[in-house]
Amino acid sequence: MRVELSEYTLDRCDEVWRVYKSDPLMTDEPFFYDAEWVKRYHRDRMGDSNRRLFAVVSDGKTVGEAQLKRLDWERRCATLSLVLAEDEYKNRGIGSEALRLLLCHAFETLRLDCIYADCTLKNTRSAHVLENRGFVFTHTDGQFRYYELSREVWEAARSEN
Repeated sequence: MRVELSEYTLDRCDEVWRVYKSDPLMTDEPFFYDAEWVKRYHRDRMGDSNRRLFAVVSDGKTVGEAQLKRLDWERRCATLSLVLAEDEYKNRGIGSEALRLLLCHAFETLRLDCIYADCTLKNTRSAHVLENRGFVFTHTDGQFRYYELSREVWEAARSEN
């Protein structure tokens, strides 16, 4: 299985959201595809200078999106987001590899110093992936678990592997 981060074109965005299924670990709300919503979603996010968006591509197929959002250039940090469109793409290492690639982009290309992440309390799968990548749990607010990964911790973990 080959995973890569690619340019997030409108067509790739549409591929993700056309097949997206709400994950009960994240929300109880169903998602209904709407081509106009996808166009607005893509336009708004791609037009945000404090965000970097990528398509998650596995073996040539667009299976999700990965992004760094709330980029704070003064503090050199951002918050990550990773969405896989369907359950068939989960528990196969795709999300873990996409996260690794996104972190390399954040720390090596953008030269950020800190990445934040969060997941719902019931999303133990995401918590596990974050913790395996070196993210440190910082707190909870009763709905979400919050994490942080510093450049120093990321570099130390990389040198061990």
